Amino acid sequence: MELDETLEVIKNNFSNNQKKLFKRIEPATNRQVAIGLISLQGVEKTSQAEIEVIAGLISQFSPLEIDNFQNSPRRITLKGQFPNGHIVYIDPQYKVGNINPKAQPWAIDLVLRLNRWIGQDLVEIAAIGIEYDGHIAHYVESKIKSTYKRDAVITSNEGFQSLRISPEQWKSSKEDLKKAIKKYFEHHIKKIEKVQLSTLNAQNFNNFIYENENENENENENEVISTVTCPLCNGKGSLAGEDCPICNGMGSVKRYIAAKVNLSNYEKFTCPDCRNIKLDCRTCNGEGSISREKALEM
Repeated sequence: MELDETLEVIKNNFSNNQKKLFKRIEPATNRQVAIGLISLQGVEKTSQAEIEVIAGLISQFSPLEIDNFQNSPRRITLKGQFPNGHIVYIDPQYKVGNINPKAQPWAIDLVLRLNRWIGQDLVEIAAIGIEYDGHIAHYVESKIKSTYKRDAVITSNEGFQSLRISPEQWKSSKEDLKKAIKKYFEHHIKKIEKVQLSTLNAQNFNNFIYENENENENENENEVISTVTCPLCNGKGSLAGEDCPICNGMGSVKRYIAAKVNLSNYEKFTCPDCRNIKLDCRTCNGEGSISREKALEM
């Protein structure tokens, strides 16, 4: 049976309360996703309140689509979009291993996994596990202690950042919670961009050394191995908050390398505050780049 047909059969068996829930969450998601989420009611004690919270949180990753749907046992994985080509995989009732091997696996209400294309590989760069603490049992002292332990184990074993949401918090601050998740992903994107840039700089630096060492095989040995202050960063090791592309953050280079540096090739640097994407950036005045002199001051 095709997915559309399967979902329609499920929808035709909705209770009156499920039909009302469908009307509330379909505009924030879409028809398929809304049916798929509601079909999880009862799975791992999933409540309608949890489903509505999940729908609200993932609405910011539209357009949404069902990536995988398993009827028995019921499981669903969704896929959403994040700026600049990033993909978010969405796993309601995500199963993780319990520290007690004889016990049932733990289920996290919602796991969001941010993925980025690096070359031809789709790489996960951040993940967050979200729990909606809607049941009163979550606030009993013994339950709170076991919850802390559970969250610590999941963070250690799965690498998920944990976020817990109370009914009161969701009611009063749902937009702030959505923004917090968005900011969390943006922070990780900035981190991976810095790693990629540093890796590229290191590769370029190594290639530069290799090419020039071949050209200087016959030069005086002392001239080859002696070092001088990097002429690009003036020994600082960085420009615009990034490692210097010539000395790779060391502040000094071999003398023959310094002699071959053409400073005219390094007159502009990408603005570290807006990354060339903000027209109202005060650092670069909307130009997207800054001068070498300003880069040295940062």
